Amino acid sequence: MNYEVEFKPKALKDLDIEKMLTLKQLEEISMIPLHPEFITKNGKKEFAVIPYKEFEALQELIADMEDLMDLRTAKEEDANQPSVLLADVKKMLGL
Repeated sequence: MNYEVEFKPKALKDLDIEKMLTLKQLEEISMIPLHPEFITKNGKKEFAVIPYKEFEALQELIADMEDLMDLRTAKEEDANQPSVLLADVKKMLGL
């Protein structure tokens, strides 16, 4: 049997959990109910299989966390850049 895996999160070692998640987000993660079935080999758990809906929820959560990390990184990189008020932009554009 051939299986394809669509799930490719960033390496966990590269994640800074405190930097990317708020307390509320951590609570949301713990609220995802998981119902794994385990496949064992020689009496040891080798694989965890979860329902597809739970897999999709985890994929969505990880994508949201990656987006949040990217946003926070971009904000940090632009922290010392000058900003322009919306009213000034409208004036410059003649709006």
